[in-house]
This record gives sequence, C-alpha cells and structure tokens, in this order.
Amino acid sequence: MAGFLMDTGTEFHWDVLEKIRDQEGGEGIFPVARGQYCSFAFAGEYDDYFGTPVNKIKSGLLVQTVHSLDACNPETNLVITDCQNVQAAILLGKGPYPEEGQAHIAGYTPSLIGHHLAPEGPLELSKIDNVSDLRAQASEIGLRSYDESEFEEFYEYRLGNDSIDAFCGCKLYYPDSPGAKL
Repeated sequence: MAGFLMDTGTEFHWDVLEKIRDQEGGEGIFPVARGQYCSFAFAGEYDDYFGTPVNKIKSGLLVQTVHSLDACNPETNLVITDCQNVQAAILLGKGPYPEEGQAHIAGYTPSLIGHHLAPEGPLELSKIDNVSDLRAQASEIGLRSYDESEFEEFYEYRLGNDSIDAFCGCKLYYPDSPGAKL
C-alpha cells in the first residue's frame, strides 16, 4: 500500500503505556472479565492477573490458581477458601531458581506454586482439613501465605481496583455456607 506509514515514534509508545497503567486507580486498560466458575482475566494495573475456575478440594474447601503474566516476575499462587469457617489464604509459590552453575536469565524471578504440590511436591491439598492446616504445612517447607485479613493488602498493590473475590466459589458450590453470605 503506497502512502501507508506506521508510526513508530516513542510518543505513541508512551501513550500506550500510560493507558495500560492508570496510576491513580490501579486499573489497567481492560475491565476485569469474569468467567464461569469464578474465573477471571485482565485483573491488576497491568491487566496481567488471570484466575482459573474454582475447584473443590473437599467438602467446604475450594482452590483457585491465580497467575500473573509479568514477563520477568511471573507468579502462580493458590487461593484456598474454607466456606464453612469463612477463611481464605493466598499461598505463594517460589522458585524454581537455577542451581549453582546452571544458566539463568538475570532478573528473572518466577514465583510458582505447581512444583510444591503433589505428586511432584510435598503439599497434598486433598489431605488438608482447613486453611490454618495448609498455612502450617506451607510454612514448614518455606512457602509464604497470607490469610483473608491480609488479602486486600497483598493484592491491593497488584490488583488495585481490579479486585478478586476469594469467596466467589462459596456462592457457587456451597450457597448455604457462611462464606457465601459475604
């Protein structure tokens, strides 16, 4: 096409960056898209948080995996919810970090939970009875967690006004539970 030029100037790129990050509200360009079974997409100030559908662990206990697609610091965390006791926790992954002498990318610091879960890792979700039990087991193997009183603080700087509802699954799977009333 003659006469068609694509603007590659830096002004255009800074304009896009500013639209992606609304510094006042902590929201990205896109509103949070909510899907089936409490899944969500485009949460956070960079639209980079995505949640899988909520799954049952056992009676009253639910789990959801939350991914951050940050290129240098990707995260995969679990949100565990106890609908009967109105408790929730975020379980943070860590590593895997390269062993001494292995090649790695400078500045790349993943925080992943998958390799800590059975069968590969020591945490077996089907054997936990409550959120406190899970947090204790996680602490024993060096994983950090936050309870529901710390939820807002933990996700506030990550999600801003694009928040998530840890008790969404209670409304779905256990509508008569105390957690569904929140």
